[in-house]
Amino acid sequence: MKRVYFNNAAGAFPLAPGVAYTVAQAMLSPLQGASESEYAVLQCRVLLAKLMKVSTSRIILTSGATVSLNTAIMELNLKQGDLVVTTEMEHTSVLNPLERLQKLYGVKIEYIPVDDDFRLNEDVYNKLLAEKPKFVALTHANSVTGRINPVSSLLEKAKAAGAFTLLDASQTMGRIPVLPEEFFADMVAVSGYKGLRGPFGAGALYISPNISADSLFEANALNTPAFSGLSIALSYYMETADEVAEKEWLITSRLVAGLMSVRKVKVLDQDPSNRLPIVSFTIDGVDSEAAKSTLFSDFGIECSAGLHSTPLIHRNSGTIRFSPSYINSKKEIDYVIDAVRSIAE
Repeated sequence: MKRVYFNNAAGAFPLAPGVAYTVAQAMLSPLQGASESEYAVLQCRVLLAKLMKVSTSRIILTSGATVSLNTAIMELNLKQGDLVVTTEMEHTSVLNPLERLQKLYGVKIEYIPVDDDFRLNEDVYNKLLAEKPKFVALTHANSVTGRINPVSSLLEKAKAAGAFTLLDASQTMGRIPVLPEEFFADMVAVSGYKGLRGPFGAGALYISPNISADSLFEANALNTPAFSGLSIALSYYMETADEVAEKEWLITSRLVAGLMSVRKVKVLDQDPSNRLPIVSFTIDGVDSEAAKSTLFSDFGIECSAGLHSTPLIHRNSGTIRFSPSYINSKKEIDYVIDAVRSIAE
């Protein structure tokens, strides 16, 4: 049976060339504490800083974006009465710690809703900024629909209102530029195993000079094999970024158009422009989890289904989510569309 991997929003496969080999070699070598180990970590930090156009001193290496987001949120010492503005697009890695702060300390949370076209309602956002929030947390791109948010203008307004700002770049790093200073982001959380196609267990948090990082410390024993692999993934991305972006735009456009041609299929965001290669849809009369199971068992297509850890954006019980990459071919896109058609019709 043909196998097609369409779940890159959850974790990239295959990894970037050389990553798996580098991780394996690092795990087979006595690197902990050795100069080679220190160089691998340093190289990873340097490449991340170069990619984001920031100082290496502002990069904190973590085990992943979830830890980065939790660390960033807890670092601000929010207290009773502080207003936090976030969105219905956010991942539970943002929602859960905020809700805990609300429960424990009385922090007030307001959510920017999404419109029927799954874009942020900027009128509501502007009204919330007038209330002078202490903290604004935004996702760079919607992990359900792939829509890229205009974070530069949104966070510039937040800074003008006096707020600290956090950008969740888990989905965008390795797919589009992530530039904290241009985006007016005080903190940026990134993942190494999605767009960058690096290994699990490696991520980072950028901290602006506007925020003291004195209380933030990296793990005493970092996951050296993972960061060795991530440095290879970073180098590969920096060499191929333009080519990757063009390929992913073409396959996403083909995928959206193809799914829209299938009866009983509803694509949540039908605009192929200004988005990541993430497409969510529903099939009338078919449960999303059941569709996912059939796509895998009958067609060898691996995707995701349900709420995708982004519960507030959904208007139903969940969606089927396809997240291809530049690795996928036009033939695979057409094969997947035909598989959906066979289930829907």
